[in-house]
Amino acid sequence: MEAGQVVIFNPGAGGPTPAELLGLYDLVGRRAIDVAERQRASCVYAPEPAVIMTNQIIGGLMVDALRRLLRGDNPANLFYDARGTRMLS
Repeated sequence: MEAGQVVIFNPGAGGPTPAELLGLYDLVGRRAIDVAERQRASCVYAPEPAVIMTNQIIGGLMVDALRRLLRGDNPANLFYDARGTRMLS
């Protein structure tokens, strides 16, 4: 995983929820109900630096977005892709 997003939702300001904004209701509605047995995989067993670094970057962006929201700013939604030509959009 080399990508992530920070989607801002302020219930007091209205607007679409993160699930609505990202189209998650449509994705879940089209999903087949076939439940396969899960394979156990974790960063504990085989750490992947790209995943760990991406999680740290997205976590930092989430904290910054909350800080801005609490200050009264209107932070933008962020979409991060380590392999993209633009890091943030």
